[in-house]
Amino acid sequence: MRQETGVLRTLALFAILAVLTSCELAKADGVDCFVDDDTEAAGKGGRARFRCGKGEQAQSGYVDESDGLKRVKFIAFTIRDASGGESTIKVDGPFSMAEVQKYLGGGAAAMRELVNNSNYKKFPPAAKVAPTSAIAVYQVTTTTLPPLASCKAKSGPMAGYTSFDGLNGYMKTNSIEKIDDLAACLPQDCKANYTLAYNSKSVQAPCVDPEHPRVIMQCNGGDTMIGLPGNMAKKGCNNVEVVEYNKATAKFSGKSITFRDPYANPPAPAKPHPDASGQACISCHTADWRPNWEAYPFWPGMYGSTDDQLLPGSKESKDYQKFSTGNGKSPRYSFLQPPPGSGSEKSYPYSQTYAGGNGHLRPNFILSVEIQRRNFARAARNVNEKPAGQIKKYKALTD
Repeated sequence: MRQETGVLRTLALFAILAVLTSCELAKADGVDCFVDDDTEAAGKGGRARFRCGKGEQAQSGYVDESDGLKRVKFIAFTIRDASGGESTIKVDGPFSMAEVQKYLGGGAAAMRELVNNSNYKKFPPAAKVAPTSAIAVYQVTTTTLPPLASCKAKSGPMAGYTSFDGLNGYMKTNSIEKIDDLAACLPQDCKANYTLAYNSKSVQAPCVDPEHPRVIMQCNGGDTMIGLPGNMAKKGCNNVEVVEYNKATAKFSGKSITFRDPYANPPAPAKPHPDASGQACISCHTADWRPNWEAYPFWPGMYGSTDDQLLPGSKESKDYQKFSTGNGKSPRYSFLQPPPGSGSEKSYPYSQTYAGGNGHLRPNFILSVEIQRRNFARAARNVNEKPAGQIKKYKALTD
């Protein structure tokens, strides 16, 4: 019952935030965005120059492909449907130079393609743009990022839909044998959508503490989640956990990849070992697999545990500052984009005050929405699989 109540609270807040965000951002009308090459920067890694909007609302700057320079953090679009109704959708990046040129320089069709691309985080999360709706850029915001962890795979970084089988195939093709080498090559949507756990009840619990938090990433719009252990210098901290959601069956599945443990005697396994059975997870996640995730707005053990905030002066905030300026710069975390502790408040991906509709500062809330949406479908499927008599009993509870 507690989980169902939390689900309702989560969805109610999501609806409120969606309305507030729409009112706040839907001021612009017919905003144009221009993107072109910067000829002055030729031979310096390539840059795109953009200018969006007019007057005080105008946004302009450079988007750099080179490490350590400015990139677009998010893009907000104003949408007007056939009836004249107006709303706003924000798409989180960061976006590379090539992506900015493709989507903002490609007209309305390219912008609709970006908004409807499930590989990017959006707010509202379920937003879609109809082919008949008008679309214009409202806001473009840039951020300065430190150097990216380098992907050394011969085939280059992973692209497209991230799946358990795809991860294993990619690792075999590129002879990847270390967790950090795999993490550096994950698709951008995985790297950009993450939260951190300083205390965990998972099998990775011995590998987690405030200075070595567990990384939980979302890929494919939330259909795939990947968990990385925090402490690399402890025995048994050599597993990558993968959760996949199958839309066709409304089922979750838990899987894992075991990498070589240098602290085992003898070190084993010799090569990364995938396990798709999920047997090690059933005791906590049940046979009808489900994520264990607390309800909004409290997530004990997560950074940003209270409504995604790191309150100034709190132990959690002090622990995060120590982590982000120390181990947060190690290879286990430096592949994340933007990395922990970015931004003027040095609290990314969390905030020091209530972040409202800023989805890029609400990682735990967004993860809650994505999990609960899928868990509703799982619960509905579970009810439909019950014998007719039991279904009648469930229906009586809702009448």
